[in-house]
Amino acid sequence: MWRIAAPVAILLLVVAVLVVPFHPEAMVLRTVVAIAPKNAFGERLAWLVVETGGNLLMFAAVGAAAQLLLRRRAVAFAAAALLSASAELIQLVIPNRVASFTDFVTNALGAGVGVLLASVVATHVSRSRAERSA
Repeated sequence: MWRIAAPVAILLLVVAVLVVPFHPEAMVLRTVVAIAPKNAFGERLAWLVVETGGNLLMFAAVGAAAQLLLRRRAVAFAAAALLSASAELIQLVIPNRVASFTDFVTNALGAGVGVLLASVVATHVSRSRAERSA
């Protein structure tokens, strides 16, 4: 099942990030800014939290899907990091989008976390199944 679900999830994520003009972080950002302190520092901090958190979560899902699909941590991380780099490079030619090295690094960190979490969960599930069948 994961061999089908993981590539489909990654494809949907790529389409959502690169093609859809609506930026999903915008609604969350408006909400966070509304409750942040009413000064420039509060708004900048709110933006930083939303953007960084969004990138980490988004690519943690990509890293986890890559790990479940590819089953080798280094290969899964490399694939997720390559997807992140591709997303940032494509934004160079898409109007109203901005490529950012910081986004790439944050995405790669999120991918690494996702790969590690998926690896730990998969190992735990495998051991649990082995213990039940023994």
